[in-house]
Amino acid sequence: MSARTPLHDLCTALSQALDVPQPPLRSQAGKPQGFRLRIDADCEINFAQMPGDPDDLAYALIDLAAADTAACNTLLQANFLAAGLGGPVYSRNPANGHALLQSALRLGASDTATLLASLREMAAAAGQWRAEATRTAHADAATFQRA
Repeated sequence: MSARTPLHDLCTALSQALDVPQPPLRSQAGKPQGFRLRIDADCEINFAQMPGDPDDLAYALIDLAAADTAACNTLLQANFLAAGLGGPVYSRNPANGHALLQSALRLGASDTATLLASLREMAAAAGQWRAEATRTAHADAATFQRA
């Protein structure tokens, strides 16, 4: 059995705070790499550690959906307008072209309630992104039908 890591502790603390069963930790070469938790009815957050990063660093990632060129431009503008030390950023997953909302987390740097509040803010931002994408898609479809 492997020793507990800060990622294990994060998984346990968030599961308890959300009152949900603890999800399995994905691992590679015996080292924990990540897990997924549903923060609310509409939002799953993936937590991941990257190979070579320190044990106290992890990333919270929310998949927003496929991102075309216009969406990528919007992501860049959102990053500019929301710039701040330690805040979430929008990015694009090069493997599948999906837009992501991500935040770097220093594990153990804040209490669970503070972290969960930040994660809920990320989930709300993701919900706004998805609502705007849906509204824009519907407006585009209506314009196309009138043409």
